[in-house]
Amino acid sequence: MLTICATVSSSNVITAANSKQDPEKGKKEKVKNIRISGIVTDEQGNCLKGVIIIFVRVSESEPLFGVETNKEGKYNIFINSDRTLLFSLSGYESQKIEIKGRDEIDIVMKKLKK
Repeated sequence: MLTICATVSSSNVITAANSKQDPEKGKKEKVKNIRISGIVTDEQGNCLKGVIIIFVRVSESEPLFGVETNKEGKYNIFINSDRTLLFSLSGYESQKIEIKGRDEIDIVMKKLKK
């Protein structure tokens, strides 16, 4: 069983707490949550405001949540260290990025080709 709780703070930071329960052992295994931050820019190095960053759900039963970049293209999210993030902004190619335990992920968004 997977339990996820999310709390949104006033600074648009989302905190998620996950735990897995093994029915065979009756013990809870803690899943490591880390703070991930970064800057999202375009190919010319301009900061992108309003990029939506969500985690890719493992199952439909998980709640969907994410954050948005500020005017300086910065974001912060607290999430499970083995997840994948999806970066999306209208007019740009969406990108799926595996966290792989990293705590800083900067992204360069590419414009959609017409």
